[in-house]
Amino acid sequence: MSFKIEEDTRCLLIVEGIDDKAFFQKLVKNSVNNLQILTYDGANKIRNFLKLLKNDPNYYNVRKILIVRDSDNNPHSSFLSVRDAVREILNEDADIIPFSHGYRVGILMLPNSENEGSL
Repeated sequence: MSFKIEEDTRCLLIVEGIDDKAFFQKLVKNSVNNLQILTYDGANKIRNFLKLLKNDPNYYNVRKILIVRDSDNNPHSSFLSVRDAVREILNEDADIIPFSHGYRVGILMLPNSENEGSL
């Protein structure tokens, strides 16, 4: 897993996979300035991804971070796993979006889909 936060990035959208990335790129195309979309390649890799993220020299230039995750079979448990990783590794509190209480990090849980595909 390799990435670099661009120097002018102020908003990071972190998604689980390449399909999610393609979806959000089309959704926000030309509507959000200084946004970078990164993938962490699966729910079980979020902790390692956050460690790399925090060590990037441009991490502290980022004002808002939104982490998107599939809820799988247990939305509450999935949310807690991301929130706990953010607290432990980034030393930040996170909440379900919108960014309530002035949190820098938000978490968006995508609903479980009965059909193939996550979106």
